[in-house]
Amino acid sequence: IGGTAVTTTAAELNLLDGKTAVGDASVGTAQTFTATQSGTITSVSYGSSVSLNLNTTNNFAIGQLTGAFTLANPSALTAGASGMIKIQQHASSPVTPGWGSYWHFPGGSASANLTQTAGAIDILVYTVLSSTSIACDLIKDVKD
Repeated sequence: IGGTAVTTTAAELNLLDGKTAVGDASVGTAQTFTATQSGTITSVSYGSSVSLNLNTTNNFAIGQLTGAFTLANPSALTAGASGMIKIQQHASSPVTPGWGSYWHFPGGSASANLTQTAGAIDILVYTVLSSTSIACDLIKDVKD
C-alpha cells in the first residue's frame, strides 16, 4: 500500500512503517474515548417476520409496516450488546405486533403494543442479557 509493507493475521492488521501506533483501540484492553462513538442505523426491509442479526450492527430501522408483523428472535446475541430498533406503523391500518420469545418487556411481559396511530414511529431499545434473553422497552410515538 503506497510503498508500505502490510502484514495481516485474523486478529490484527499491522502497518510496518517504522512508527509506533498510539491510541489505537484494542479488544483486550479497557478503553477511554474522548469523542463520541456512534453506530450505524441499518435499514431492514419490512417482512411479516423479521429476524435481525445482532452481529452486523446494534441499531436498525425496519421499513414501514404494511401488514402483520412479528419481530422474531434475533441471531448472534452477545450479552451486554445494546441498541435500538425503529419501527414505523402501517400508514392506514395499524397492526399489533408479535414478538419472539427472547424479547422481555417491563413487568415480565412477553409482549408490548406499538402505538396504534397510522404511521406512528416507536423505538424499541434493548440490552442483550444472554444468548436467549433480551431486556427491552418501547419509546412510543416518537415524532421523527
